[in-house]
Amino acid sequence: MRIRRDIPAHHAATHQAAEQRLPRVFLRHQLYVHNVADARTVNVTMDRLCNRGHLLCFPIGDAGFDDMAMMRSTDYAQLLANASAQAAVSMPASSGDNVFCRLEHAVRDGAFTSVQIAAADLHRQLGASDDDAAPASGCSVMLDDQLTKLVAAGFLVTLGPTTYALAAPGLGRLALQLTRGRRELLQWLRRRRYKEAPLRQAEEKRMRFATLLDNRYIVCDLIGSGMVERFHTTSGWFLRLSSKGERAL
Repeated sequence: MRIRRDIPAHHAATHQAAEQRLPRVFLRHQLYVHNVADARTVNVTMDRLCNRGHLLCFPIGDAGFDDMAMMRSTDYAQLLANASAQAAVSMPASSGDNVFCRLEHAVRDGAFTSVQIAAADLHRQLGASDDDAAPASGCSVMLDDQLTKLVAAGFLVTLGPTTYALAAPGLGRLALQLTRGRRELLQWLRRRRYKEAPLRQAEEKRMRFATLLDNRYIVCDLIGSGMVERFHTTSGWFLRLSSKGERAL
């Protein structure tokens, strides 16, 4: 399944700065747009890729989504490699091992195949290196400090006292942009006659509140989630506000 081609780039071409602020993620239901008649195959394929460590899933939080954000493991490892390089420059050599580098190696090895990760599993994956001089009694405290560093950098979120989940820097910003864009397009459709509009108009509409996202990314989300219906006429492709979309407003 060609994920990069199936999902439109969420970064608008005229907003190059946004590429540094939003992670390259997609939602599972966005793939349904290209495989509407066989959503089960999409789910099976995505689950298999996640179980093999090729894809990573991130909880969106309380943004109101019914799916997880997903990212290719290689893309995520590159984010960690960049953070590792920055940490190597900013931190003195005596400050200890680079936790971003350790997490990168764990991701490349396919260590995380589920959304929820126990703190004990993270401790095991990020365990002290041979060069660490910390005594065994202080290893747990050191690892907890490293988890805190990953949370602060946006690579981890806390789900419970001893439970974590992977995250991506800027994911909260993307979720907010997608929430605003979703609502803006749904309200725009509701004001149209018969609550319908040409697909091209939706894709080219000037957005007021979701300025960091390409409209096609938002439209893909709305169609895949079932909030709008896509249908073809002699005049081309159209969108229609669905009952699910009505309830979301």
